[in-house]
Amino acid sequence: MALLLGLPEDAGLSRVRGAVLALKGNLEHLEGVQEKLAALQGELAGRVVREEVEEALAAGKIQPCQKDSALRYAGQDLEGFRSFVDNALPQAPLGRLHLNPDPGEEQHSDRGLTPQQLLICESLGLAPEAFKARETHLKQEKLL
Repeated sequence: MALLLGLPEDAGLSRVRGAVLALKGNLEHLEGVQEKLAALQGELAGRVVREEVEEALAAGKIQPCQKDSALRYAGQDLEGFRSFVDNALPQAPLGRLHLNPDPGEEQHSDRGLTPQQLLICESLGLAPEAFKARETHLKQEKLL
């Protein structure tokens, strides 16, 4: 036993016992360090997940109502979530769309469209002139 502990062959029982107790103490300390390391790694992983989801929100790739689901998904498969976000198109920010404006706020732009109509054009990738032409046609047909 003395040789396994790196002690001289003729080491007494008390030296062997002391070496075993020292090893036991070192093992307990190492286990404590490993637990702290695991906790820090978990905290860091959680922070990365939260940052990725916040960036996706800011980019309009997910909506605020999807945040909890996105946190769960990113927490389980961060690379899969990143791939999803990379391939997602920005969504129309529904909070900015005021389709029923106050009557006093109806201001027309130089193109003859309201700010809400311009926002719809922007969200759909539609030229304001095309929107206005379609609106005129629908009014002539008495569909609008």
